[in-house]
Amino acid sequence: MSTQVPATTRGDATRADASKLTTTKSSAPAWKAITPIAVAVVLALLPAPSGLPDHAWYFFSIFVGVIVGLVLEPLPGAAIAIIGITVVAVLAPFVLFSPQQLSASGFHPPGAALNWALSGYSNPTVWLIFGAFILALGYERTGLGERIAVLLVKRMGKSIHAPANHLWGAHFKRH
Repeated sequence: MSTQVPATTRGDATRADASKLTTTKSSAPAWKAITPIAVAVVLALLPAPSGLPDHAWYFFSIFVGVIVGLVLEPLPGAAIAIIGITVVAVLAPFVLFSPQQLSASGFHPPGAALNWALSGYSNPTVWLIFGAFILALGYERTGLGERIAVLLVKRMGKSIHAPANHLWGAHFKRH
């Protein structure tokens, strides 16, 4: 006795997969989103260690919440980082600055908080790394790297090893 599998077209299989995705509910994203917030709040409610100012303890609790969010990934890492920076900037009088800084004449907490929040993005190394990631993403999405590799193999030989041999030979010709 033979078992026959019903023939389905690609469209039928895609619709079946899509219906599975829409009907299946998972509780994982909810707990992954709540856990970093809960960790930060619980840690902030604990008493600060001796010798550590309260505002530094609150900053630390937000930092730990961001780390937990980066580990669990309820959102992409960049979104978690921006949320953490925004929370600290909004709560700056409580978590970023000491009472002495806040009581100083001429100190403007919102301006100082914004300056702190944006200071990391003024570093040229950050933009260099960002640019490298964007170029790498472009190479991957467009397949440019594969096309360049195929072009090199076509021009330099019929073997995968031929481009490496050409480069190796060019190295010795210079020396």
